[in-house]
Amino acid sequence: MSHSELLLINGNVLTMSRPNTRAEAVAVRDGRIVSVGLLKEVAKSLGKEARVLDLQGKTLVPGFIDVHNHMMLYGLSLAEVDCRAPPVRSISEMVKRIRARARDERRGSWVRAFGYSQFAVEEKRHPNRGDLDEATSEHPVVLRHFSFHAAVLNTAALALCGITRDTPDPPGGTIVRSPATREPTGLLLERAQSLLDRTAPPPQPPEMEKAVAEASRDFVKLGITSVQDPGWVSHETTTYLRAYQETERHGDLLVRVGVMVNGEMLDRFLHGRSDALSGDGLVTVGPVKLFADGVVNLRTAAMTEPYSDLHDQRGLLVTDKDELSRRVMKANDAGLQVAVHAIGDGAVDATLDAFEESSKNSQRGLRPRLIHAVILRPDQIVRTKKLGAVVDVQPIFLKALGNQFSLAVGPERSKLILPFRTLMTWGISLGGGSDAPCTDLSPLSGIAQSMGRFTSSGGVHEPEQGVSAEDGLRMYTSMAAYNCGEEALKGSIEPGKLADFALLNANPLDTIAEEMWKITVDMTIVGGRVVYEHDRSER
Repeated sequence: MSHSELLLINGNVLTMSRPNTRAEAVAVRDGRIVSVGLLKEVAKSLGKEARVLDLQGKTLVPGFIDVHNHMMLYGLSLAEVDCRAPPVRSISEMVKRIRARARDERRGSWVRAFGYSQFAVEEKRHPNRGDLDEATSEHPVVLRHFSFHAAVLNTAALALCGITRDTPDPPGGTIVRSPATREPTGLLLERAQSLLDRTAPPPQPPEMEKAVAEASRDFVKLGITSVQDPGWVSHETTTYLRAYQETERHGDLLVRVGVMVNGEMLDRFLHGRSDALSGDGLVTVGPVKLFADGVVNLRTAAMTEPYSDLHDQRGLLVTDKDELSRRVMKANDAGLQVAVHAIGDGAVDATLDAFEESSKNSQRGLRPRLIHAVILRPDQIVRTKKLGAVVDVQPIFLKALGNQFSLAVGPERSKLILPFRTLMTWGISLGGGSDAPCTDLSPLSGIAQSMGRFTSSGGVHEPEQGVSAEDGLRMYTSMAAYNCGEEALKGSIEPGKLADFALLNANPLDTIAEEMWKITVDMTIVGGRVVYEHDRSER
């Protein structure tokens, strides 16, 4: 990190402090902000040798914080067969792409693909083992759903994983089977993917470090300066941490990363926990990540009432309620914040119960976090406020999945989907995230969606739940920092905080939702060091 002095002048500085103020200059020393305000006053805080950066009247905001970003998986997915829609619109096109990759791979090696959606292809179904067998029978193939909550295997992969008609469903997961033959179709839902993860070779440290470096370069182009990576249910927390630390050591990590602790392996992490893993660099230990349920688009999110289009299904809790409470309490007793994936209102009930039980018996002062919380009843919002919990949301879900949400839960429960304005009215902090690589990475897209609540069909979902541009910006700056327990370091442009900024070519507070996507990030600064410049990168 740079330890020089930096004076940023001639800017429209949105401090995002409370109350929000504007400034024209910012002084930075040793990676920290030392002064904010009028140029003639700010300049006095630095020496004559300070570097001066003319912002040319552009808008400076705190660096964007993504509270829920699978940065490692994002980077790894760049090397996999891209089956996202667009551009892929059919299963047959997926097969062609996978077949082409298989031709270039050594016989018997795994072929990995990512990003399909059963709703976005013309066949309107999941791929199956037969489809993937058409691509290749000489390679085991795994095709991940864009949500990462499902995977499809070909026959070769099923055989390697030992999955047959007699294999029982693991707790919290489903091996989907043909109704006629009871043979596995190749589709694994939720925790059934553990049968794959324990068989397929995991990525090696060089692959992980390359993935982090490539993701890092993409992130700074969008003004992202901090992320929290929730990892994956099969990953070792220390392995993730070391990959990030090695990338930083080589100078290829450009953003700050909080690596969430894998709650599935919490006991193992606590047993081998070392303070040296967090350090004082770009990489730190984040909260403990736990799962309560699945996702709406696979109808595995746990609901209190049946799905509107599948009247016999209410989803499932992937972690038993008692076990969820045990893990929350254990994490809090160890002084670690907890963040729980809870999408359906049934999962939210279980999670709030766990938070309440832990608050009675465990260390206080750790902000419990609900992740996603797509379906929230009014009584649950009241409980969330009472428990001092915060909510990590992904506004871009409305663009990617809004129509599917409504189809799944029907018109009445649709009113409960991602109630941003109601939550803010109750004084509940909303941290903005992308859930990348599942959906669009751009924070500006997230801000636009928090305001306009657009759906993929061109409609608007419950427009009265949209927020102002200022509140949308707070979701990716000051409120995001608060949710992560880092409000003393990040989220606003104030003396003493880290010098992390994004320079925009337009003022987002003067921009309507429909135009927010057109704003470009011209520069990104982390710790007082310019890590991205739009003009320079385009040369």
